[in-house]
Amino acid sequence: MPNLHTVTAAIQKIIIRNFKSIYDLEIELGRFNVLVGANGSGKSNILEAIAFGAAAAAEKLDHEFLGSRGIRYTEPPLMRSGFELDHTEKPIELRFFRTTPTPHSEPESVTYRLANSNKPYAKWMDMDRPEPESGSIAQEPEIDYKLPFQRASFGRLTGLSSFIIFSPEESALRKFEEESQILPLGVKGEGLFKLLKVFSRDTVHRPLEELINHLRILDWFDGFDIGNGAMEAERKLNIRDRYLDDALAYFDQRSANEGFLYLLFYLSLFISKDTPSFFGIDNIEVAFNPKLCTKLMLVLNELSLRHGKQVIFTTHNPAVLDGINLHDDSQRLFVVDRNIRGHTKVKRIRHKPGNGAEASLKLSEAFMKGYLGGLPKNF
Repeated sequence: MPNLHTVTAAIQKIIIRNFKSIYDLEIELGRFNVLVGANGSGKSNILEAIAFGAAAAAEKLDHEFLGSRGIRYTEPPLMRSGFELDHTEKPIELRFFRTTPTPHSEPESVTYRLANSNKPYAKWMDMDRPEPESGSIAQEPEIDYKLPFQRASFGRLTGLSSFIIFSPEESALRKFEEESQILPLGVKGEGLFKLLKVFSRDTVHRPLEELINHLRILDWFDGFDIGNGAMEAERKLNIRDRYLDDALAYFDQRSANEGFLYLLFYLSLFISKDTPSFFGIDNIEVAFNPKLCTKLMLVLNELSLRHGKQVIFTTHNPAVLDGINLHDDSQRLFVVDRNIRGHTKVKRIRHKPGNGAEASLKLSEAFMKGYLGGLPKNF
């Protein structure tokens, strides 16, 4: 199966300038990345900046497409850094580097400079995308027609153009009724039932079997059936609880606990060959017991490797950190903070801090004791 050791098109480094709380930031990614930090430190802003670049890569910078990628869209001046007033007029700059076949090769990169006039209803424009004026033949020889193809190829090879931020909501996961502009899964969890139906029809790769096996980390879970015939219109899962009497063993997703629904979504996201190869997940810990958070990260890392997914998580839960192996360079932990000027910054944690007793602490314990940073400083 593909992974970052065999696929040379993964995103290696990102430079973000003039986006929300990010003034100038550089981050070098692995395959499996976790951002942890205080509320308002800018974790989600990092994901949104990448999604903004993804929208540019896909040439879909219209307002309606930005929200469907998980971007919290606001007025154009507020999409830029507000540390200096003139920066609300300047473009957002996003540069992406991809890994190359040989270690000493110069990494390929693309840059998106995204501008907006700040006028009512004005659209974001990619300043580096050549667009000749209608009927202007004289300008055409000055256009580099290779550039759009190079950028499109980069976006396709790295998965950048498909990057979205998943932040599932219980209502979407429980009802199975909503669909999204983005297929197969929307940012709130829309489309999950249809994806499960697709899984059930794949007898070659057998993703449904893989999904059910991983769901057994819930000790009560004993499988599920997808409704057929008349049940299909109802969009119901018949879930089995091994502790219940045989006559009552089934219940549907409307009665399921929220942890099961979120687990079902995340496992499906990683297992599917139709979901993006590069994506973000905001607040991975929602709805999970702390011990399950740790186990989930171990499972998702395994699935990321097996199915060729590059992912960036944000979290507030220290237990998530205990599912990361800092000795594996493809797994990376970043502490996100804001400096004295308020700019969002990241620091990679390469190993546990300290010696002796400190070094023997779990990452969750080291984080809570303040050894890693990323905690509020004002109380």
